[in-house]
Amino acid sequence: MNIEELKEGIRNISEPRRTGYGNIRHKLEDIIIIGLCTVICRGEDFADMEAFGKSRQEYPAKFLELLNGIPDSDTFRRVFERLNPSELSSCLINWISDERTKRGTAAIDGKTICGSGNDKHKAYHVISAFAAENQPALYKDTEDYFNEFSGDIPMKTTLDKGHGRIEKREYRLLTELAWLEQKDEWKGLKGLGCVKSTVTEKGESREFTRYFITLLTDIDEFADSVRKHWAIENNLHWCLDVIFKEDASRAKKTILPLFSILCVK
Repeated sequence: MNIEELKEGIRNISEPRRTGYGNIRHKLEDIIIIGLCTVICRGEDFADMEAFGKSRQEYPAKFLELLNGIPDSDTFRRVFERLNPSELSSCLINWISDERTKRGTAAIDGKTICGSGNDKHKAYHVISAFAAENQPALYKDTEDYFNEFSGDIPMKTTLDKGHGRIEKREYRLLTELAWLEQKDEWKGLKGLGCVKSTVTEKGESREFTRYFITLLTDIDEFADSVRKHWAIENNLHWCLDVIFKEDASRAKKTILPLFSILCVK
């Protein structure tokens, strides 16, 4: 993603601070981008933004001015509390949209922030979206390869039983990718994974297969990662609830959840 395009978009956000007194020490784009990077790395609050910036100062210094170093936590708090949420949200959405294909699919899901309700208004509702563009050529090549040579690829099998449901999973991990034309398009790509699941429930069985691109080369690590990979219902909601503490939130206006659109891609 082009960081310069994000900086340009941030310059269109209304400056929430009083600029007439000459005491602005940090550029708005520096504050927002460090905050964004912190949240993507699962930071939880404004103190984490300060700690994140200071611990990795050499990296943001490559694309941010940081005229007076890393802002402190109070500066992050004051700025984000005063930012216009709609302007920030539009800026981030526009930035993401520029990187997406002209046609694509977004998985939409909603939830209610339980703790946000009070006597004056009902609990707030949040709509979240996952960009779900397909890679048809990569998918087809991967599917064809596994179908043709699955017997030659290392496999790990697991079996889960519970509540009248049996699920057998066959994990395969391919690390020899010299044949893959698209391998150079994915920086750091080291493996292609395949997971075939057979679910037996109430005397009926159904099968489905998923394919993965991965940095992993160990089949046990791959199997463990797949098991821990949650779809939008669990992964995104856990992030919103635990990282952003949405269900505990009673604030009328908050900034951090605006970043959640980027956090769990």
